[in-house]
Amino acid sequence: MSKKMVAENESQLAQKTDLLSKSDANAAIRGIDNLYWAIYQLGYYLPSRGSQCISSQYLIGVMNKQIYCPQRVQVTAGRQTYKKCKKVEIYNQLCKSKNDTLGFDITRLPDKQWLIDVLYLLNSEHELFQFCENQEKEEQHVMLPLQLFNDNGVNMNVFPNKKGILFRKTKIEKDAEKAAALKKRIQKKEDRILLLAATIKKIEEHKKTLEASK
Repeated sequence: MSKKMVAENESQLAQKTDLLSKSDANAAIRGIDNLYWAIYQLGYYLPSRGSQCISSQYLIGVMNKQIYCPQRVQVTAGRQTYKKCKKVEIYNQLCKSKNDTLGFDITRLPDKQWLIDVLYLLNSEHELFQFCENQEKEEQHVMLPLQLFNDNGVNMNVFPNKKGILFRKTKIEKDAEKAAALKKRIQKKEDRILLLAATIKKIEEHKKTLEASK
């Protein structure tokens, strides 16, 4: 679908938007799958149908432009290489890159590929994408003519110490590994705190709803 067609469809939709009761909406759409498919045909790059964030409220929010969702023509889907990470980490970075309402929280996330694709759209220079899976780790080399042992009959299979290390890591290398491990642990704890905060917020909102209905 071209950008012009997408714009025309959205314009027609805006002109025909009516305030419907839930029963009328059910009669007109007949299910969330139909609504998902209808919005998909408008050119939106929706999260996968099985994503936890997909609900009638989310889709209506996208359709009414209350929730941010890019067009498929804007997205380079599934082509970028990225550093191995969890969905919650991508979500946290996406929140920093996009101030508009995303329509989901840490407890009900889209699929990982959608998060990656949208983050790449908003910030292709993000550190998550400064990575190549086939890139070999840079390593120092040393001249060690092993063939000399073979030429002189040295049997390397009968060395007395089979568990020793010839070159040990430097203090700088060890400190770098410790720092990376510490950063990873801190990130996990921060993600856990965000998840707990979102869960507490939902419980409080549900409690208020129950109290209001009494």
